[in-house]
Amino acid sequence: MSAGRLPPLPQGFTATAIGCDLYICGGEYELGHNTWFNDVWRYDGITQCWHKVHRLPAPRRHHSAVSWGDDLYLIGGFGRYRVLLDNVQRLNINTGEWSDMPPLLEPTFMAAATLCRDRIYVIKNHMEYLSRDAKQWTRIEANLPFQLGIRYAATIGRNLCLSMVGKIIIFSPEPCYVIDTHVVQNRKCAQIAVCNGAVYLLFNDNQDSSHILGQQLSLERWQPDSEKTERDTIIMLPLPHLHLSSIHTMPALPQPR
Repeated sequence: MSAGRLPPLPQGFTATAIGCDLYICGGEYELGHNTWFNDVWRYDGITQCWHKVHRLPAPRRHHSAVSWGDDLYLIGGFGRYRVLLDNVQRLNINTGEWSDMPPLLEPTFMAAATLCRDRIYVIKNHMEYLSRDAKQWTRIEANLPFQLGIRYAATIGRNLCLSMVGKIIIFSPEPCYVIDTHVVQNRKCAQIAVCNGAVYLLFNDNQDSSHILGQQLSLERWQPDSEKTERDTIIMLPLPHLHLSSIHTMPALPQPR
């Protein structure tokens, strides 16, 4: 493990919280030019330092990432030569060991993904899940508006919180039914996080959404089963040594642990 300054970040990277730390990996600087970001970097939330800790077994970008205990799961995305991936790889952050997991039922990229009920759920054009010791993914026939582009997912209690264009849905994966819906007026798809039973929605109101750090953002707090929605305005500040000009995508906010 080496400490240092985090390099400029590419397009299609992911940021995932594990405990007090933040893990960043994947992406490509110039799409189609074989300029991959293959290192795994950890931001120590206590010392506030960056460390280069691991290497990816193979390049990938615009993938999904989910933490489960001390494991980091990288799901789908694009590999070399713009090949759409169905593979899933697991990194144990303590040992540095990579493991190949069962492949997705269909290749996918930029899918919503979250851990719920001891299962990893992946949602895009359909919904599927993987249990800890399962040999394959299981498809769920869910009556959801997939055409709206489900982009972000979080976990609220034992249910899924799904963000899509114009609305947030609280969904029970078993049995499958919609528990609650929050309509988002005149907004794009919101990034979401869940804390103490409330859903926080993060919007970038600027027309240029490629660089959000340092910009004015809108933050909404929605309490399910309530008509009350609180709105506020925040300024997105960088982590120490994070290159502002390099941010091209803002990954989903991690759920507090």
